[in-house]
Amino acid sequence: MRLPLLVLCILCTVLSCTEKPKPIADSRRSDFALYDEKGDFHRLSYYNDQKAIVLLVQGNDCPIVQSLLTDFHNVVAEYSPRGFQFFMINSNIQDDREKINQEAREYGFNVPVLDDSAQLLADALDINITAEAIVLHPTTREVLYRGPINDRLDYESQKNAAQSHYLKDALDAILSGSDPVSRQEVTRGCRVTRLANIEKSREDSLTFTKDIAPVLKETCVRCHWESGIGPWNMDNYETVKGWSAMIKEVILSKRMPPWKADPHISEFSNSFALSDSNARNIIRWIDNGLVRGDGPDILTKSLPFGEEWPNGTPDKIIVLDKEQLPATGTVSYRYQYITLDLPEDVWLKGVDIQPGNP
Repeated sequence: MRLPLLVLCILCTVLSCTEKPKPIADSRRSDFALYDEKGDFHRLSYYNDQKAIVLLVQGNDCPIVQSLLTDFHNVVAEYSPRGFQFFMINSNIQDDREKINQEAREYGFNVPVLDDSAQLLADALDINITAEAIVLHPTTREVLYRGPINDRLDYESQKNAAQSHYLKDALDAILSGSDPVSRQEVTRGCRVTRLANIEKSREDSLTFTKDIAPVLKETCVRCHWESGIGPWNMDNYETVKGWSAMIKEVILSKRMPPWKADPHISEFSNSFALSDSNARNIIRWIDNGLVRGDGPDILTKSLPFGEEWPNGTPDKIIVLDKEQLPATGTVSYRYQYITLDLPEDVWLKGVDIQPGNP
């Protein structure tokens, strides 16, 4: 009887794979990207095949978060196999990645902790308290539930066992196709200090000419100019204003600038990564009305490359042959062979490349 059953299982497996999986619709809006405490990179759209994305707001040294870890880990163990993606998220301005990693090791966190040091996700989700669970739709990133995990913990008191399991009820509702009930008003935790409140007067005074254009010139114009590889020219205020919604989207998802080297690992020469503070300034400037401000627009005269040699005129200049590239198709890797024609052996001190067309 075993052989027929084995053949039947193989046939079922083969037949079930005859249809190619269909792509999951995802507009990529509200598609945030963050590093976790170990430096791994996470973009929310990576998990759009899950039933939902579950975030637990974590904060170092918060006794309520530490006390509910067992409850949270139990939920993770039960619902991860059922199609839910779990993270913690730390938006505390006093907790850096090294401290978060230390707390994660000490308390045995079993899910990654997203480091929201710039508080861009905290701004979008209005995070104000730790120990809050936030459940997001996997493709629209709509908040489906927010509130405590259960009712076991309160300020200065706790029960031996929970009587209400709010997060489990929410996840069960999602599995059954019904709408979860949020319990945000009964969340107990430690307050999260928001940069948006501290910087309010600063945000109101942000202008393009004084605060934004210098950052764009340093970080973005190297690609976004007339002869650059960027798809549009970042050459004046009006153009930046017109592209501002797209600029916000690609900054939040870390698609731009195209620099994925982790700033916590080491320092990089010639980095054009966008710092947390500059990312916040650009986003807040966009959200607060795109104020131009007084003074000249430095982007109108901004050219990232000149004809000068950055380290002085080289001792020997070699001009490469011009390459012709087809508009479409696969191009094999090309080599050009050159002869140095040096009268004697020399030490190579450095190499500069002067592109004919950047």
